Amino acid sequence: KSIHAGTDEKFDRVYQRIQLEEQENRRNIARRKHTKITEVVLSLRILGNSLPILRKRQHSCMTDNTEKNA
Repeated sequence: KSIHAGTDEKFDRVYQRIQLEEQENRRNIARRKHTKITEVVLSLRILGNSLPILRKRQHSCMTDNTEKNA
């Protein structure tokens, strides 16, 4: 039994280290996902802000054409 006691302790330590590493990995992945989502949201906002400008431009082109045709 004394032989097993030492190996069990070693096993427990290795197991604990693996658990800690896995937790850290999960945290890093979550952090990475969060930053990706933030980047996407920001780029969508920028796109949303520029859309009205594009619409106005399109609108002015259309009115120009109708005035020419009239």
